[in-house]
Amino acid sequence: ILLLNRLLAELIDSRNDPPPPPPPLSPLHVGGRGSGGGGDGNHNNSRVQPLDRNYTIQESVALLPDIYRNSSLVFWSRPGLLPRLQEGPTCGLVALSIACGVPVQQLLSRAKALGVTQHGEMFSSQWLALLANQIGDLGAEVRSCQDLSMSSLKKWFADGSLVLFPFDLGCDMRPGLNMGTRAHWCLLAGLLALGGTTESGTLSQVDINELPPHNSNLIVVLHGKTKRFCLYSLQHLLHSNQQLIKEGKSASEGFIIPSGGVEANLRSTFVLLRTP
Repeated sequence: ILLLNRLLAELIDSRNDPPPPPPPLSPLHVGGRGSGGGGDGNHNNSRVQPLDRNYTIQESVALLPDIYRNSSLVFWSRPGLLPRLQEGPTCGLVALSIACGVPVQQLLSRAKALGVTQHGEMFSSQWLALLANQIGDLGAEVRSCQDLSMSSLKKWFADGSLVLFPFDLGCDMRPGLNMGTRAHWCLLAGLLALGGTTESGTLSQVDINELPPHNSNLIVVLHGKTKRFCLYSLQHLLHSNQQLIKEGKSASEGFIIPSGGVEANLRSTFVLLRTP
């Protein structure tokens, strides 16, 4: 009986002991050539730090046609930018937040005060440019898609500018053709090109001036639906933008939609940010 009582007492004591701590996370090992250099460790949404641009771009390269996957690739993207996932219909605010570093909640509060959003939606390029100029010296301006080319992108990137671009997001995370019902904002933040060497399957970061503005180049894109650095063609982005003609949300659902809807306020436009 004494032995049984002692065993029961030990069992009760063991249940009161705190659980052992979880094992530490394993570090992220990134392969491939080039430093990447994208992760600065300041982004709270990244589960593993640092988040390396080389790693996420390699993930996107794996989804490209063979001409890219089997070639030597070089890329440039704006240093210090990290993916950020959106909560709710805040894609425009998230894209702007990635570009300027202002927290999404602060952007949302200012946008509500301006009367241009209710839940984080942003159905107007003019409104997003207005918000950008309210929160910092960004020199945001609405431009026509006729001004957008690989040459102009390279020049703007070299000058320190970035581009906020509206398009339809397809179910495969690529530019879609949904007539505007899946309208989405992204940040154009870099370029990727064929490297021109005989060594295949490599990915290297280079200076922006070393990238030729060829039409076959791809654009490095960030948006709030993925933590990858996506790779889109300019042609697909422009085609998606040109068919934005109707909204997937309505004013009756509590969303603020400008007169003329997405066709008059998103189609054929983008926002150029003269970021410091």
